[in-house]
Amino acid sequence: MALDLELRKGYLGGTDLAAISGLSDYTRPGDVWLEKMGQRTFTGNAATEMGQDLEPVVAMRHGRKFGVTLLELPPEPIYHPEHPFIAANPDRIYADRKRVLECKTASEEQLYGQESPWGEDGEPGRVPLGYLGQTNHYIGMTGFEDAYLSCLFLGRSRIQRDYPIPFDRDLYDLMIQNGVQFWRTYVETRIQPPVELFSPEMAMKAVAMKARLEEKKAKALESTPQVEAWAQHYRELSDQIDALTGKKKLLAAAIGGWIADQGGTKVKHSLGSFTFKQGDEK
Repeated sequence: MALDLELRKGYLGGTDLAAISGLSDYTRPGDVWLEKMGQRTFTGNAATEMGQDLEPVVAMRHGRKFGVTLLELPPEPIYHPEHPFIAANPDRIYADRKRVLECKTASEEQLYGQESPWGEDGEPGRVPLGYLGQTNHYIGMTGFEDAYLSCLFLGRSRIQRDYPIPFDRDLYDLMIQNGVQFWRTYVETRIQPPVELFSPEMAMKAVAMKARLEEKKAKALESTPQVEAWAQHYRELSDQIDALTGKKKLLAAAIGGWIADQGGTKVKHSLGSFTFKQGDEK
C-alpha cells in the first residue's frame, strides 16, 4: 500500500511505534521525530519499492495457499479513537474472519543467515521484532482477533513463508503508551529528543555538528576521579567485547569446519540453525 508521505507527518503509524518502542533494527525514535518535523523525508529505496510492487503478489499467493479471499482497505488510515495522532494502515484483511494480513519481502540471505530472526513456515511470531510490533499494532487498531505475516524471500528459490501473529494486548498497550508520550513530549513541542534516541548514523552527525559549532569556545577539562573510573570501566568493557568477538569467530569457524567435513551446508540445532558458505582459503 503506497502511503501519502505528507499525510504521514500528522500521525504515528505501526512502523513509527515499533521504532519508538525500540523494536526496529533500522529506525530509532529520533529518526521518527525528524520525519514528523519535515527535516527528513524517506521516499523509499529499491528494497521498499520492490516490496510495494510485490505486495499484491504476496497477498495473492497467501490467499491461494489458504483458500481465502482478501480485501484491500481504502487508503485512508484507521485512526485511534482517543489519540488522533496514532493510526494504522493494514495491507489486507480476511473477508471471512477478523484477521489482518501484512505482506513483506526480504532476501534469502536474511532468511538463512546465522542470526536470522525468521522462523520456519507457520511458526507463530517468528519474525523480526519490528514487524511483530507493527502487525500487532494493526490487530489492536482494527479490533481483530489475530494476523498473518506473509513474506516472499527473493532469491533463487523465491519461497514464501506465512507466520501466524497472535494478538499481544500488553505489547499493543505499551506501544500506544510510548507513542502518546513521544508525540506529546517531542512532536507537539517540536523539542528535539536526546541524541541517544537517534540511530547511530544520525547521532554521529548530530555530535559532529555540535562539535563544529562549539569548536571556537571549546576548552580542555581536567579529569576527575569519576571520569578516570568511567574511562577505566570503558576500557575494560572494550577488552571484554574484543575477547568475546574473537571467541565467537572461533566458534563460527569450528562449526563451519564441522559442516564442511560432513559434506553439508547447514545444520539445525535447538536454538535455530547455522549455514556454512564456502569462502577462500584465507
